[in-house]
Amino acid sequence: MKEVDWSNFFERNHDECGVGFVANVKGKRSHRIVLNGIRAVSNLSHRGALSADAKTGDGCGILTRIPYKFLKKVFSPSLEEGKFAVGVVFLPRDDEYKSKAFKIISDVLRSRGIEEIGWRKVPIREEFLGESALKTLPDIQQLFVKVKDNSKSTERNLYIARKNIEYLFYENNLDDKCYIVSFSSRTIVYKGLLIASQLTNFFEDLNDEDFESDFVIFHQRYSTNTLPNWFIAQPFRMLAHNGEINTIQGNYYWMKSKEFSFSDDVWGDDTKYLRPVIWPYGSDSSQLDNVLELLYMSGRDLIHSIMILVPEAYKSNPFLSDDVKAFFEYNLTVSEPWDGPAALVLTDGNVIVSALDRNGLRPVRYVLTEDDEIILGSEVGIVEVDDKKVVEKGKLGPGQILAVDLSLGKILKDREIKETYSKINPYKEYVKNIVHVKIPDISGITYHKFFVGEELIRQQRAFGYDEGEKTKQLSEMIVTGKEPIGSMGDDTPLPFFSFKPRSIFDYFKQRFAQVTNPPIDPYREKIVMSLDTYVGSYGDMLRDSPNNTRLLKFYSPVISNSELSYLKNLNDSNFRSIVIKTLYKPDSTFSNFEKELERIIDDGVRAVKEGYNIIILSDRGVNSEYAYIPILLVSSGLHHRLIKEGLRSKCSIVAETGEARIDHHFAVLIGYGVSLINPYLAYDTVIDIAQSEAFEKQVDLLSDYNAVLNNYKKAIIAGLYKI
Repeated sequence: MKEVDWSNFFERNHDECGVGFVANVKGKRSHRIVLNGIRAVSNLSHRGALSADAKTGDGCGILTRIPYKFLKKVFSPSLEEGKFAVGVVFLPRDDEYKSKAFKIISDVLRSRGIEEIGWRKVPIREEFLGESALKTLPDIQQLFVKVKDNSKSTERNLYIARKNIEYLFYENNLDDKCYIVSFSSRTIVYKGLLIASQLTNFFEDLNDEDFESDFVIFHQRYSTNTLPNWFIAQPFRMLAHNGEINTIQGNYYWMKSKEFSFSDDVWGDDTKYLRPVIWPYGSDSSQLDNVLELLYMSGRDLIHSIMILVPEAYKSNPFLSDDVKAFFEYNLTVSEPWDGPAALVLTDGNVIVSALDRNGLRPVRYVLTEDDEIILGSEVGIVEVDDKKVVEKGKLGPGQILAVDLSLGKILKDREIKETYSKINPYKEYVKNIVHVKIPDISGITYHKFFVGEELIRQQRAFGYDEGEKTKQLSEMIVTGKEPIGSMGDDTPLPFFSFKPRSIFDYFKQRFAQVTNPPIDPYREKIVMSLDTYVGSYGDMLRDSPNNTRLLKFYSPVISNSELSYLKNLNDSNFRSIVIKTLYKPDSTFSNFEKELERIIDDGVRAVKEGYNIIILSDRGVNSEYAYIPILLVSSGLHHRLIKEGLRSKCSIVAETGEARIDHHFAVLIGYGVSLINPYLAYDTVIDIAQSEAFEKQVDLLSDYNAVLNNYKKAIIAGLYKI
């Protein structure tokens, strides 16, 4: 499998768009539904963008049921509903690449016993494209294959066949030239680098009265940080998304870390074709679609899958039952939330689902008419409706979900859905396996400082403390429990232009300068935020099991000395910890720095292979002989090596470090794979500040060091919430 360069991928892959669906609740198909869907997305054109030629859009499209009557007319009268599947494929225009792609597709289908019926070149009108879109226009073709039925097992067979094809596309350097838009016995996608008003002009199929469906999912794309292209226009195979996944880098790597923990029970010998789960060239939306497909095809249904990936903020919600809260807590042990402002519409061809992220920062409104037609979208009025026929109007709130079951002919609401799914498994029993850890560090004024006097000063110098941090930042943090207020401007040189030594953390300052739109307020929106941290070995996300919850739960990633001591003494069947020193003996040329870094990472990998699942990286012990390797280099290096070797899900990384002292340091470590951080030198420093005569003159400090440490941790936690 060839490596993909991710160096600047995550800075440019976000979307912000218009999304929705039109459907007949009773499953009645008509061309009218298709036209209403196209009309709806056309009325969302202002949510898209145009290039300078005023004809090339960021992308738009629709996802519908396979139009059986139409395809029987234009392709083959022998087609029988439910007995064939359609693949929509973007092929390269280069004949050599195209012939390679055809051969790979045919070979895979033949090896899997899937009989080809034939190919159909989709009729298009190029004159309606803008210049930019025309330059990159792929050869758009439809592949017809025979299937037994349109059941879930058939969809699974088509999915793994597609993954097998994509696997070989990677191997043959075609992965950035060929793209399978959809491959299903139920649904079909028409999309492109268009503006919505061009859809029916460009795709002639959509004008035919025999092109019928009982639903249309539509999407108009606005590319905020991504260069638009044909492949990442939406809808994707199951999903359309308005918003941004702000946790995309973490989601990608944590998903990659899980790929090698998939058991063969679900997919057998085909498990290898699941990797990579995420298509390397996709946007944040397409990546979410990839993981949604995986969960759905591996056994869960659509509603269950999306509630795992985009959960509700359940913890502080007094209206949720204990069963529902247990359901969501269990899901956190299966998958990290795909977090960010998101309005989602998805389908498997039987059920249509709309969901809103837990912050609720994207609008979703719907109207239901007496004709059993439901219209849901980013705005009101996207399809003109006679008010006399409206029987219900509504909107989704934060974390809420709505589904239309076309096979049952009914609408499912949020509370009903969550109560139903919370009882699929005994989740309340499952989460009892989680060990809750909360050990106070000190009692009253009793606190053991590791460093005092001159030794404390030497340690502070070694780890790069400066007087400004002590007198301004740390002092205010322990008095107020908040980080100091400061200007957003910074007149110091960027680290790589500075003549003075800078902490490696400084090079990542801009990683957290981006905000959601609109920005999150951590003080007023704390009900949807949590810093709960799970530690241990993670289970198989493809199968629900009580073994998935054999984890430690900490209520903050900032841990006390007592909590660290607890971790160091773990040695049982579920949790084994090991301390790996991140110190080395520098020589005069520092030539052994890289060698020692690799040695430490190798030690961490070896420990995981030997069954340790809590790896504690410690820089304690710096002296005149031993220096430390920056904790961010060690932890991120170990994190990515474990991912590469398929071991990351088997362990958690803990940092015992003298470097971390302000919220930014903690945030960067967490962002690069560290679960828990013990800032031992910061603790000694804030106690030393509290004991100083100058500090006592400024504040009426109770001789209770609990208050000092708690205020410091409170300030760090507040900063993490904000970040």
